[in-house]
Amino acid sequence: MNDTMNDRIVKNLFAIRKNKNDSQEETAAKLGMSRMTYAAIESGKKNITVDIIEKFSKVYDTPTSRLIFNICDAEKFKQMLFYILSLFPLGVPKTKLAKLLYLSDFGFYHDYGSSISGANYIHRQYGPVAENFLELIDSFWLSGKISINILSEGAFMISSLMFNNKYDLLNEKEKHFIEEVCRAWEQHSTVEVVNFTHQQKPWASTVDGEFIPYESISQEINYAFPLNYTQHNLKD
Repeated sequence: MNDTMNDRIVKNLFAIRKNKNDSQEETAAKLGMSRMTYAAIESGKKNITVDIIEKFSKVYDTPTSRLIFNICDAEKFKQMLFYILSLFPLGVPKTKLAKLLYLSDFGFYHDYGSSISGANYIHRQYGPVAENFLELIDSFWLSGKISINILSEGAFMISSLMFNNKYDLLNEKEKHFIEEVCRAWEQHSTVEVVNFTHQQKPWASTVDGEFIPYESISQEINYAFPLNYTQHNLKD
């Protein structure tokens, strides 16, 4: 298991343990090991094995994918989604919205080493999609937070019905990056955005239904923006 993946799993183990209010000693007992051994795992001094992942998954009733991949900040992802919608007052096609979320998260990871929301994205036919995206869209529509209009070509146009939203979980750097991604793709069609993601390593190196690792974006040159797009002082 490479160091990057090991570090990510350690972070996830720590987050889940703290969320359950368990001490290292309590978690170690549940896993059938000494506190010292578990402390070495959580500090990164001892590599995590498949056996440990499976035991932890069973003890905390957590899918192994949640341990191996990222733990999404669900509330921050929701703010991120509505922030993008706020930048498109006339609405944005559903598929394009899914790609703008992906490009914002993966692009930010490319530049700063961490994603904005921590969402896990899945390889789908029309490009990467956050695993909870479709469920959220249905939920927001049923609760009257968004409107969905069907366009003549069959696309679903999403518009926000929420005004004066708070985006307190997004810092200025994150909002600036999201704005830049949306500005870059505003005049491009959904097909163009989908084709762009299809040409990237993250999507091309995975198969349908597979989680897409953030690390795979690191070597991309055009990682979040169309070719020849001039960025507006993103790293200032």
